[in-house]
Amino acid sequence: MNPFQRVLCPIDLGGNSKPLLEFARKLVDTDAALVLFHVVPMPIEAAGQPVFIEPLSGSEHQAREDLKRLAAEASVPNAEIAVLTGEPAAEIIRAAQDYECDLIAISTHGRTGITHFLLGSVAERVVRESPVPVLTIRCNSGHPSASSSVLI
Repeated sequence: MNPFQRVLCPIDLGGNSKPLLEFARKLVDTDAALVLFHVVPMPIEAAGQPVFIEPLSGSEHQAREDLKRLAAEASVPNAEIAVLTGEPAAEIIRAAQDYECDLIAISTHGRTGITHFLLGSVAERVVRESPVPVLTIRCNSGHPSASSSVLI
């Protein structure tokens, strides 16, 4: 029996999406729920001043359709689909609580140096602040890395 009954799988709809979803699908039992979750990011501040721009019209709807397509391609027919607009790390942490998940499976981009400094790491913040265990999966060339780790 799998110790995880509800797994939150934040998907950024980038190149790591399909490998992450396939890994997460293999991780859970057929009885476990897989919650596919995407956050449409809000615009960032410019020179310390908030930029009040509405998210692109239809962004949440398009993301929901993309998640449904990914779920079908990865043979996860009963996945729960959730999409919100907000700050990605905060929304992922909130979703883990709201959906009563007992694990978060998230991909990392492996950014280093100035790119990591400027863009930060959503996965890193989720690991630091999550109330549940986090499985980080580093995908290289579209395949999950053997160095994936669970932080509890």
